[in-house]
Amino acid sequence: MKVFGVLVVTIQLALSHAALDWLDAVIIDNYNAENIAEAQFQGNQISEVSLHEEPLPPPPDVKDAAKYARYIVHYSSWGSLSHISWQPFTTALPIARAYSISDGPIGKGNGVPYFLMTIRDNEMQDIVKDPRASLTCSLAQSNFCRDKAYDPEDPRCSQVILTGKFAFIPNNTAEWKIAENAMYSRHPIMKTWPKSHDWQFAKLFIRRILLVNYFGGNKYPSVESYFKADPVVYSEENPFNNVNFS
Repeated sequence: MKVFGVLVVTIQLALSHAALDWLDAVIIDNYNAENIAEAQFQGNQISEVSLHEEPLPPPPDVKDAAKYARYIVHYSSWGSLSHISWQPFTTALPIARAYSISDGPIGKGNGVPYFLMTIRDNEMQDIVKDPRASLTCSLAQSNFCRDKAYDPEDPRCSQVILTGKFAFIPNNTAEWKIAENAMYSRHPIMKTWPKSHDWQFAKLFIRRILLVNYFGGNKYPSVESYFKADPVVYSEENPFNNVNFS
């Protein structure tokens, strides 16, 4: 009888787990369906998100470091944010994580990388303790490098590293509205994320800029020249980009 009782309990537990799995699947399907429906409702901006599928305008001349850095940031949908960790097993070590970014609607970027974050993330709790951070953006995420068969490490598959301090933007301020427009115009699905997660807009105060966009080493455009540059004014297709990598 004991064996039979154990068997019954085991079957009941299995059925319970199966029922919970089924319920989770239903909830997830419903949640995804709602998100998709909402995203389709906001479909007038969806096309701006899929930049990796759309051809980018020709980049600026590689010699114009400030404008090239702005170009990369403006046409990046995400970047890798690096900081010092205070989490168990990685305490005091550098770690990085990819986050969605935007410096504004297409053609109207201001050069400031904005984020939508939740303080519930361990990484954000790290940054509150030590706001020093670096953001790496690369054209490897676009079709630019793929069309030219550039490896992501090829210096012509350009990347920029912005270093500075991370900061949350106070709610309902003028810059909060700028950040909201920047993020939602490029990532409209974010409007449907659960409000219970306490999402907050944030930005990186840029203090140093490192650019890799051709052979010959790094370039260091000043922050002042970076913000004065206009990423929407392009040069002709740069012939240097057609040089074979050797």
